[in-house]
Amino acid sequence: MHNNQDARNLLADAYEQLGYQAESGPWRNFYLSGAQELRVGTQKVDMSSSVSADMIKGMTTELYFNYLGMQFKGTENADLKYNFNIDLTDVNEKVGLIVSNGAVMPRIGMFIADNVTATIHIKRSDLDRVTLKQISFEDLIKDGSLKIDGDQEAYFNFLSKLDEFEFWFNIVEP
Repeated sequence: MHNNQDARNLLADAYEQLGYQAESGPWRNFYLSGAQELRVGTQKVDMSSSVSADMIKGMTTELYFNYLGMQFKGTENADLKYNFNIDLTDVNEKVGLIVSNGAVMPRIGMFIADNVTATIHIKRSDLDRVTLKQISFEDLIKDGSLKIDGDQEAYFNFLSKLDEFEFWFNIVEP
């Protein structure tokens, strides 16, 4: 169907009618966006990332680490088992991060006591900068802003299993 514009237009017409009849605003938008995608393709505007500085800086610590967990490629890495303690030194917050069974489970306000893989000492502001690709963890280690007690390699292995999301994506087509 990729090359058959007549079939694409016919499906777009069906989606458009479903959109006009939808009582739910989000469903209306999904149908109408799908119809537009089939007719003219996905319009891509140059954007460097799906995450903005305001969004990252506005996240609570709990939301930030839930976002981190959402990025984890759990299906591919279900065998990984790590227990990280994250010490956010500038905001005086503690986070226990359990990586197990393909999931990342943050424990806000507490450290993990047993079987700790590594403890990471970092400023929340530096963590935000890394997320925004303004600096790397390696640079923070070199300048002494990041200290890792324990298995540093395990922490970097975990970080390598995080996915980056595309801002623009197709709704109808794979």
